Amino acid sequence: MSMQIVRKLGRPAPQMLRLLSTSAARKEADTRSALVYPEEKNHFYPRIGDRKIVGYGRNGQADYEDVRDYPCPAVQFQEDKGAILALREKELGDWSALTLDEKKTLYRASFCSTYSEFTAKTGEWKSILAAVFTVGTLTALFTLFTHKYVYLPCRTSTEEWQADRIRMAIAERDGPVHGVSSYYDFEKKQWK
Repeated sequence: MSMQIVRKLGRPAPQMLRLLSTSAARKEADTRSALVYPEEKNHFYPRIGDRKIVGYGRNGQADYEDVRDYPCPAVQFQEDKGAILALREKELGDWSALTLDEKKTLYRASFCSTYSEFTAKTGEWKSILAAVFTVGTLTALFTLFTHKYVYLPCRTSTEEWQADRIRMAIAERDGPVHGVSSYYDFEKKQWK
């Protein structure tokens, strides 16, 4: 972290010029592509190839991703080679000389997809909902299986055990005021 700060402090001139600039429009030399220093170029260009760094992007790293919140990626989508390089030269001139197909080709060279393409609904919610229902069903089946075959039957829910428990409570005179014994007449040996 401290080495990054030292490196950034070592070259403040372009950043200070950018801060002091009063014009909204910047020249090509003021953009991020002109601020790639040799040590950064050796770091970024093995990953991005010969694609041009054209902006700051999402987090200042030289990578491409289509994100609605950050519409301008840091690098172009395709390298400037062959027909695209010729179109880039033609792009510097009058745009009315470009055909619609050439404009679309230039757009696809800079961006992978349009807003409507990368913000379109994918239907992923269906697979998530299916996974949730599958997990719920498997959990219910496992619970039913364990209650049927794994756990022992509950001895306290049988009628014999409940009758024995009532006889024991009466024999011990358990709860003479509000309990079971309060409903039994001990002199007549019968329920009240």
